[in-house]
Amino acid sequence: MSGGNPLALELLTREWAAHGPASLLRDLEALNTQPVPSLGIPRAIGAVFDRQSRRLDATTRAALDLAAVLGRRLTDLDLYAAVDLTPSQAAEALSRLKDEGLLREVRGDLEFRNELIRAQAYYAVAGPARQHLHRRVGELLAGGPPQDDKAVRLEIAWHHLRGGDARAAEPHALAGADGALQGGAPVEAERVLKWLIVELKSASTESRVSWRRPSLISPRAKRPCLSWLASWKGPPW
Repeated sequence: MSGGNPLALELLTREWAAHGPASLLRDLEALNTQPVPSLGIPRAIGAVFDRQSRRLDATTRAALDLAAVLGRRLTDLDLYAAVDLTPSQAAEALSRLKDEGLLREVRGDLEFRNELIRAQAYYAVAGPARQHLHRRVGELLAGGPPQDDKAVRLEIAWHHLRGGDARAAEPHALAGADGALQGGAPVEAERVLKWLIVELKSASTESRVSWRRPSLISPRAKRPCLSWLASWKGPPW
């Protein structure tokens, strides 16, 4: 997570010692699944990021913003159409980000130098713009070849949910939850279904999760889905 950066390692160690299980480490891990509204990014990391990001041109900064949203998919060059970049332009921008020290190469692939930098980049994007990027990534992933991979369907669902479009997320969330249940990952199914229900209810009082549609949930997975939904008493607020 620190990417071998001594400063980042020291900051993470202090954070864990001070806050234990409630530390920044937990929130950083959640960036690939469920971003939190805010993070206590250490000032030293924020200062380094601000200094480096000021040197970026508009194209490279757009690529950085999207890379922070993409996370482990940041080298999927076709997805940079979300910020109107061609694959070649995206590759050039990522190379510049590597030269600036924001990304690093690991076994021939690129990743953020550490997750603190990614978190800073992610939350530096204004909320509405970040939602737009998540929606565009979800649309691009969904518009690709037909997806039989339930994990990808789950990923599409999360991008739409983070983008505030629960209706677009619904079929992908249900298919992804189905796959998670069949694969022995009920926590993943619960997490996406819970968020889906909350978002649909907040979008409209008449919204209903369409988990009764047999075409979306297989018979084997439908029973645990229904059981969990029946027992869920809603959000704690």
